[in-house]
Amino acid sequence: MGYAERQLARTDTEVPPSSYPSHTRRSGRWQFTGPEAWTSGFLPGAMWLLYRQTEKPVWRRRAARRQAALAGQQLNTVTHDVGFILLSSYARAWQLTGRPSYRQVALRGAASLASRYSGAVGATRSWGARQGREFTVIVDNMMNIGLLFWGSRHGGPCRWRAIAHRHALTTLRDHVRPDGSTYHVVDYDAATGALVRRRTWQGTHAGSTWSRGQAWAIHGFAAAYAQTRDRRLLEGARRVARWWLRHVPRDRVPPWDFDEDGILAGAGLDRVLVAGRPRRPRDSSAAAIAASGLLDLARLEADRRRARRFRQAGVATLRSLATPRYLARGTRTRSILHEGTAHHARGLIDTGLIFGDYYFLEGLARARLDI
Repeated sequence: MGYAERQLARTDTEVPPSSYPSHTRRSGRWQFTGPEAWTSGFLPGAMWLLYRQTEKPVWRRRAARRQAALAGQQLNTVTHDVGFILLSSYARAWQLTGRPSYRQVALRGAASLASRYSGAVGATRSWGARQGREFTVIVDNMMNIGLLFWGSRHGGPCRWRAIAHRHALTTLRDHVRPDGSTYHVVDYDAATGALVRRRTWQGTHAGSTWSRGQAWAIHGFAAAYAQTRDRRLLEGARRVARWWLRHVPRDRVPPWDFDEDGILAGAGLDRVLVAGRPRRPRDSSAAAIAASGLLDLARLEADRRRARRFRQAGVATLRSLATPRYLARGTRTRSILHEGTAHHARGLIDTGLIFGDYYFLEGLARARLDI
């Protein structure tokens, strides 16, 4: 936590106002985005987490100042990522401060997200305008529907909860394979709701398991079960978690995609040899997301044996991330963690990721049974 404070304090001084870090460059410094990027809520969100853990007023002030430029995203209806942006910032800020204006921003954002729902498909649209023949849903969206669950509990209509619940069940049916692994992208016919294709955007191929997508599923299904107590979602969370635990390497930090054959058959970046063997980039952010999700699932599990297994796995993952291999301490990197893979096809590997840092801090807080 002390190291995280130092890194985030330096980030706060180096990132310009109304700009938001996404990934680190080769120099170790942050690449910035504007408020509309899906990653923009995670810097103020990480600061709110530090305020929760340390109770230092400086982190409350920094978080409030950093999230101010995100208020306009409450009207953003062109992406599902309004959930990522506002749940980690304004919704968490309201939880910690009780300030009514923070609650109103998050509620208006939930309304914008709800406008992307289709009853024919049974899900909220991930990408593209609300009109259009093709209706795309990505597994990442399991995280965004948390804003709808939150909104329905804090003054929004009950319909938002029903939308989020239906979306989770649709994702369980169409994104999760029988063995518990996940597809990244599913396309539907917007008019009929018929499934058109399953594919990937960031994985090696349509049938592979992109590690961050699997981590989103663990975290997202656990959270959806917490809100609904629908045992179908509990079983879904268990399935994707068990698959993860059977396939992660010994140090609990996965390759960017679990399909080793697809990786080794690929060209370019993965042809780098380390000790005479092809080097597979890891994704520390996927490990952080999964660790936080596993700890949440352990908290929700009534079966003591399962709860113990999930908690031990979550804590072991955090311990691995805190080792010199994955913690950026002693390097020029401004992030807390490194060895993240933002987008393999674009060459964004071996980098720090602001969302990896956020979920690492969330996982640490959950390990301490604080949230």
